[in-house]
Amino acid sequence: MSENLNLIQYLRKIQIEWELSPEQLSKIGHVSEVMLQKYFAMPLLEIDGLPTVPAGLDPAVALVSVYKNLIQMMPDSEKLNEWLVLPNDLFEGNKPIEVMAMSPNHLSWVSYTLESQAREKSLS
Repeated sequence: MSENLNLIQYLRKIQIEWELSPEQLSKIGHVSEVMLQKYFAMPLLEIDGLPTVPAGLDPAVALVSVYKNLIQMMPDSEKLNEWLVLPNDLFEGNKPIEVMAMSPNHLSWVSYTLESQAREKSLS
């Protein structure tokens, strides 16, 4: 899967596929809900003129990394959505979605953990 989406399009896709409210997306992406809604309301042509990581969205880059790794590891969206909300030993028995919401560092931890797992699978 090699989609050529920008950061804002990925965030919108995550919101839809993971069935998140704007508040939930804002919380796990560590970005302002108002800012997200502003970017989501922009026409694609205007979004294309923005920097690769628009102002205020830098913490959400790790969320897109989480999404991309999960899609590779679990193409079945039902299993993926289940994985997000079930306690997980990788995260000390916490639910991944709750860990991501704790702080930008926790979001990065989830991203790093999934990246490491994906790398291990590709090497084996």
